[in-house]
Amino acid sequence: ACAQWRYGFKSGVMRTRATSREAWDRNDKWGGTIGGVAKYDFNDCFALQGELNYALRGFKTDLFTEIDSKPHDWLFNFHYIDVPVLAKFYPGALPFFIEAGPQVGFLAGYGENIKGANVPAFYSRSDFRKWDVAVVFGLGIETDLGLFFDLRYGLGLNKIGSNNAFSHRGWELTAGYLF
Repeated sequence: ACAQWRYGFKSGVMRTRATSREAWDRNDKWGGTIGGVAKYDFNDCFALQGELNYALRGFKTDLFTEIDSKPHDWLFNFHYIDVPVLAKFYPGALPFFIEAGPQVGFLAGYGENIKGANVPAFYSRSDFRKWDVAVVFGLGIETDLGLFFDLRYGLGLNKIGSNNAFSHRGWELTAGYLF
């Protein structure tokens, strides 16, 4: 009797990086996310939530040029369409929830920016895989009015570069509303 569909939207900020076993651990970069939410409440304790989101992930590192010896910020920007499917657990009578599930991201665009150096881009979109798979888990709060906030960690499972071994990882803080 409690089962019902709810729909809404969400938006927030991301802080991501690139990591690998080959020491490709790069500096964090701020990004953002925005998208739509469809949630099915099975009962007061369990729900399944699917989303369709735009996400800007990336990282930054130092680039040294032959012209000067000072480092330049080398920013990598990855534009993804993410589709997470999350199981949500509501322990007890509190409005808090715990969420976890898989996420598939489709690479919609790529860009890089080298601040302070007049050099061309080193990579193009074709140097990266067209998809990214991750495990997402987090926690949040949802009010009776439909307003929710969540904090998630995304752990990339595959290598995103065709010639390099790094994967995305990062935090996401979002706010949203369910009708």
